[in-house]
Amino acid sequence: MILRQRAEAIHGAPPFPPLYQEIVELGTWNGTTCTLASGHQDLPCRTTITNRSGTKVSETSISMTTKAHLIETDGWVSGSTYLTKTFLTIQMER
Repeated sequence: MILRQRAEAIHGAPPFPPLYQEIVELGTWNGTTCTLASGHQDLPCRTTITNRSGTKVSETSISMTTKAHLIETDGWVSGSTYLTKTFLTIQMER
């Protein structure tokens, strides 16, 4: 579900098309798509940037715990190749 999108243009006004479009989906990444989960409605889940011709130039997906701690990010490299970075969350006892 796309909850927010933004297009930017250098030189500003029409009839010039934007140089790129950035689409930000909110929620949490389940490995396939963004889902709305309790506490994650306002957090970015996937960001996709396309150039003027609509070709994808960047994509990043973010997975978090229910307490919004970062678990992993998937960054698009090319084609169907993604680079996954996994993060370790350590909870300290009081």
